[in-house]
Amino acid sequence: MDGFEYPDICGQCDDPSDSDDSNSSSNGSGRRDSDVDMEDYCVTHKDFYYETSDPECFDSDLEGGDGCKKYPEETTTLNEFDFPDVVADLDIPGDEDQLEDVDDGAEDKDIGDGLHTNSKHEPPSGIQQKLLWAVQNRLRLELRPPNKTGKDDEVLDRWLVRYLRNHNWWIMQYDAPKIAANLLEGNAGLRLGKHHVGYYCDIFVWLPDVRWGDEAMPCCPNCHSNRHVRSKGFSEKNFGRKGINWKKAFYMITKRYICKHCEKTSQDISTKIKSLKDMRKDYSAETQMKKDVQYTHMGWNRVSLALMPYGWGEEFPAFLTHRAALHKDIMDAMRPMMNKGYRVEAISDLLLELHAKEHTRCAIRYEYDVMSAKKNPFSKSKTNVTNNTFSSFDDPDMYNGQVPTGSYLSEARKKHHETIRLHLEREVKKIPSDTLALDASYKEGKNLFRYRGVPIFKGLVTGMDSFGRVRISFHIVSDSHEQYDAPVESFLKTVDAYGQPHPRICFSDNPAGDESYLKEKFTSLRAQQEKFDAMAAAANGNDSTPAADTSTDGVHPEFPFDPKCAETATSAKEIDGHMAAMIANLGPQKVIGFDTETKTERNCRRRFTGVRSRVGLLQFAYRDEQNEKQVLLVRLCRHRKIPASVIALFQDHSITLAGNNIFSDISGLKKDYPEVADVLKKRGDRNIINIAVFARKRDVVQSGVAGLPLLVERLLKYFLRKDDDDVFSDWDQDKLTIRQIAYASRDALAHLEVYEKLLEMPDLNRRFKTRDVVIGTKVDIVPHSGMYRQVAAMATRAATGVIVDMPHVRSPSCIAPEMFERGKTNVSIEIETIHSPSFLLPEYTVKATKQRASLEDIGKAIVVAPLSMIRDHVDSQSIRSTPPDSEVTRPSRAVAQPASNPPTIASIATKVSNGSKVDDDDFFEAVSIEDLSTADIEMIRASNINSERAQNGNLPLRHRHLNDPPPPSSIKDQYSTVLGDPFHAISRPQVPMHHENKKGYKVAFQNAFFIWNESKKEELEDRMRKNGMSDEQIESERYYNSALYQGCIDRFIPSPRMLYWRVRAVFVMYGSLTDSKTGKELFNAESWRKANSLLKEILCGFYSDPPGVQLYTKKLNPDGSIKKNKYGMDMIECSRGTNRVEAYHKNLNVTFGGWHMGVAMSAVLLAENRHRHNQRCAERRIDGHPMIGHYDTWLIDLLQGLVLKNHGMLLYPGWSNASDFKDTEESFDTTPLQSNDLHQALELRCDRLDLKKLKLTREQKAIARAQGVKLPFVPVTTPAEKRLFTRYYSIISSKTEAETAVWWCMHVNGDTIFPKLPVHFRIHLKAWLKSSRVENSIKSAKKGSEKLEELNSILVPTSVPAEPTSLASQSTPGGLASEAPVLFAAELPRPPAMPQPKEQALHNKTHIIVGGTMIGFIPGLLCQ
Repeated sequence: MDGFEYPDICGQCDDPSDSDDSNSSSNGSGRRDSDVDMEDYCVTHKDFYYETSDPECFDSDLEGGDGCKKYPEETTTLNEFDFPDVVADLDIPGDEDQLEDVDDGAEDKDIGDGLHTNSKHEPPSGIQQKLLWAVQNRLRLELRPPNKTGKDDEVLDRWLVRYLRNHNWWIMQYDAPKIAANLLEGNAGLRLGKHHVGYYCDIFVWLPDVRWGDEAMPCCPNCHSNRHVRSKGFSEKNFGRKGINWKKAFYMITKRYICKHCEKTSQDISTKIKSLKDMRKDYSAETQMKKDVQYTHMGWNRVSLALMPYGWGEEFPAFLTHRAALHKDIMDAMRPMMNKGYRVEAISDLLLELHAKEHTRCAIRYEYDVMSAKKNPFSKSKTNVTNNTFSSFDDPDMYNGQVPTGSYLSEARKKHHETIRLHLEREVKKIPSDTLALDASYKEGKNLFRYRGVPIFKGLVTGMDSFGRVRISFHIVSDSHEQYDAPVESFLKTVDAYGQPHPRICFSDNPAGDESYLKEKFTSLRAQQEKFDAMAAAANGNDSTPAADTSTDGVHPEFPFDPKCAETATSAKEIDGHMAAMIANLGPQKVIGFDTETKTERNCRRRFTGVRSRVGLLQFAYRDEQNEKQVLLVRLCRHRKIPASVIALFQDHSITLAGNNIFSDISGLKKDYPEVADVLKKRGDRNIINIAVFARKRDVVQSGVAGLPLLVERLLKYFLRKDDDDVFSDWDQDKLTIRQIAYASRDALAHLEVYEKLLEMPDLNRRFKTRDVVIGTKVDIVPHSGMYRQVAAMATRAATGVIVDMPHVRSPSCIAPEMFERGKTNVSIEIETIHSPSFLLPEYTVKATKQRASLEDIGKAIVVAPLSMIRDHVDSQSIRSTPPDSEVTRPSRAVAQPASNPPTIASIATKVSNGSKVDDDDFFEAVSIEDLSTADIEMIRASNINSERAQNGNLPLRHRHLNDPPPPSSIKDQYSTVLGDPFHAISRPQVPMHHENKKGYKVAFQNAFFIWNESKKEELEDRMRKNGMSDEQIESERYYNSALYQGCIDRFIPSPRMLYWRVRAVFVMYGSLTDSKTGKELFNAESWRKANSLLKEILCGFYSDPPGVQLYTKKLNPDGSIKKNKYGMDMIECSRGTNRVEAYHKNLNVTFGGWHMGVAMSAVLLAENRHRHNQRCAERRIDGHPMIGHYDTWLIDLLQGLVLKNHGMLLYPGWSNASDFKDTEESFDTTPLQSNDLHQALELRCDRLDLKKLKLTREQKAIARAQGVKLPFVPVTTPAEKRLFTRYYSIISSKTEAETAVWWCMHVNGDTIFPKLPVHFRIHLKAWLKSSRVENSIKSAKKGSEKLEELNSILVPTSVPAEPTSLASQSTPGGLASEAPVLFAAELPRPPAMPQPKEQALHNKTHIIVGGTMIGFIPGLLCQ
């Protein structure tokens, strides 16, 4: 209804007309003469509280009252009545921006239900309204002290109070006609009349001080005491409030109360304000104090109800909105219904259906009573029917039905949530979480938390404890870890305030990207990590073998850096000066360690988005003339062109530039700064060294793309930190942080020192030239270029020997040719030591087999070898032996075999155990998507065998797409406090959906990751055998019904030195398998890249189960007993990984995925859903947690206290009352996301605005309140904001997003332009650029569009009939149209009326029964 408004949460705002300035004539004590205080009367007149034990007496009481007059029956004639449609019409005001929150003011007339009187206090119109007005007048009469009634106490019959006491203070609908017949005393002129019972509603009378005595006097909402509260009597302007129940409306009546103490306080403040006015001093603070001191309130004030003793306030049946109410049953039902996906519009439709059905039933009852009255005239006086039909649903004077709209229910739901919000937050905060599983969902943010149709957030981050209960929940607008800072810090403050343990284990789906941030924020993770490192060190022993191709914090000391040696140059003058000084002071070697840094955007998975800025920083590290290390950082981000002094450095070919992947850095410079491209192109690769390739040639690493941390670890024995927060930080910001300077300097120094170390080592890729041949020189026989497909093998050696002077060399007897003549490019060598027996020498063959001869076949003899296979001997035991050719050549691709003859398990196992090569053909089998085949099972077993052999060093498991595996002995066991989700890891290498090897690969991957508890596995299989199952059936269950095993057998993920080979074996075995239909391999290039990345993470310990961490618990039945499966095994649950968090996010998307809701309602739904989810998890997984059957946990808190006080016992011993926990600053869902600079810029702008004149919407207020600001940060939505963006695009494009957000604050007005977060500009820029492209496309096609319009204007009918004609008149007898067809009617017709059935469609029965209701009449019945 128009004018309907909503109250503040506190519900303390009252009728301004009842304040101290608007009281009517009083009797000297501040009371009106008509409303005498009941205090004295209640003390002296005990019969006022008399209650009868005979309920039947009230029927007689209602037949006739004190002085009741009988009015003649109202008669009406039957007329034609058009029933209007039944619709929901109880709504909030249309202008939400102007909605004021007040609870029980004087303007109840705005609801449209007539619960008011006019200025002359004349009786209202309407059946129910008249009854309410009369009830209030009668109660005023019966509750007055005897000396004010004009009658003696014995004469006045208080029959209405007696009725209320015996009917729990309800006037029931079925008694309303009798009540109306007696409510004539004291209401002269009011003709209540006789009306049918269907027109009446239930009435609830709320007079707690009358019902229970002075102890129940409503407390003052301001001072929370009833010591000075007195009755102020019934209001003469408003006599009731309407509420909505499931089937019909109901009404409520109460009195108004006044607190004398607060009234005195208000009067004192008024006196002080008056004196300040006289002295012309500021009195704004006193004015606000006066507004805060409210001393009158209605009996149903929300705060007053809550403060009532003995829980009497719970007897009040409704939840009050502004000038209306909803029954508590509806409010209780709305919470679970909305949590299950019911929208408020659906609940409104449900209420409309129930109310409309009740109205129809009342109309049916009325018509039956009319029929009965015609048959028996004496029943007419009892049923009070007339000759008219029953009224329409929305007739304000008769039935007066109303149904709340979805908007009304939405506002009521938000108001109700505010009353329980703090408790729900405390329920979350009280959860201790020594384990956290963190994950982000990016689907929920697309629908919930929308502002003017635009999503405010990008994703929802959720953290769960080991039981699956939500402990952390907040939204983010970008992928930066900075968004986590405020929520995580507030979480830690709560943990400290409650004395809870800090997290010691965190699960994440991106452990490599999140590890450094989480360990920085949670000191407990670092402390636990130290314990894990100590355990790993004890397990690894004192093994000094070089580490594998990975680096971990704690193995070596951190790379040293002295901040005094670093200089930063930003301006052109600074750059030129520092560059000149560096070139002048270069040491004799003239070597510079070189690197660059570039700002790069990353997505939600912390991976590259492809959007990069220009190179922003150059790093130079060198040794000066005193051999001291120096670093120069040159900032290019403030220069459009590269300075000339830098170009001069690149032109100097005598200076060596050394860097890891240096040519990629140079390529970026060429692209970003064209002026340096020609200089670098002319220089080429002269004295430009890629230190990774340089290191590979010295066999430090086996890959030319090895990372700098690995090179530093191998060569310098230091740990070089490479955190994502440093690598992907903002290198273009105004001033580099100390951390950025340290990171950039360490990188440059590491390049310099690694190169210097490599210069001391021999080049193992160098081969002999003719000039190098000297008789008697000791040399190594090595692979030549192109002989092996792996470049790393070039640094190995196969044998050692001495050059001899022998032009003709005789071969051993079994080798061909018998005589070998040395050529110009060959050399004769006498072999002394064979390092690689299987190494094949060119031109030599075995006579018996005609195959190429190996060193083992030839033995220690004199051989002829090409110079390209000879290099200087290196006297070192660390030089690797050349691997056998069969292990380094490209493996053959698998060829599909039919599934009819799969290989046997025994045959494959025998081949592997004998060291024979296992062909892919042995493992191939056509695999369906749903089930595993026998070949899959055999292949899975073979991959496990391979992994065991590789761990023992017998099978290297090399593959052309995988990085070289480290020596098994070099892999160290290590564990991490930040763990990855194993199932995320399994699904990371994406495979084709319908590839026939997909199912087998997935199962093999899981079997590689997880190891069964063998004792429980044997126990289960023994039980299965006792149940009559054969070994074949058991094996089938193991592979086809893995859920049975997982449900009762715990698994663990092994340590890195075992897990690495298990997973690698699966990749090697399955990755190259082809699909027989498509011919495509299971893995593509991206899958192999992710497989390599996953293997590196495994070596870091991100997936191995840490020692001492319990990840399994037993499942419980509702009665607390342990759940069993069909074989009698205890069932278990696992808390490993982030699966539970993802399931929670998925349920949110399923339940609310189609909803588009604002901020306030979204917060309500998430808080409710989170609370219910946590309660369910606790009941399912926590031993001893009670199954309370509902989710109003504050009621359990209350019950706990009552039982303890009354009976001295705890009803639920393990229950912790959330109401006992103190509040903290931690909040959920919507948290402040702005930076300090942006926050301060907005504060400065708000200080210049007159915020009192601004009218923010409810959504804007909710966002601002959650963000802790005066004006909300919202996306670009208004036309004024879009115009401002377009107008100043040239300025905006030259600034960073953070700078733009601060600059934008200068234009904020709080009306049409609001502050923005940096991400808002990024989002709007994409839409703006797309719109610009569309606009340009339309302009470019303008000429073509004009031609099309011209063509369309020509191809139209020449005439159109003025009036529509029938189809028959438009056709000739031959079927051809006689005139042009009708295109447009002169006037569009109304929709057709309801079709009427034909007589042949109707049956001839007198009646039928539907749903227990008879439709029709039975002839011959006495009543008909």
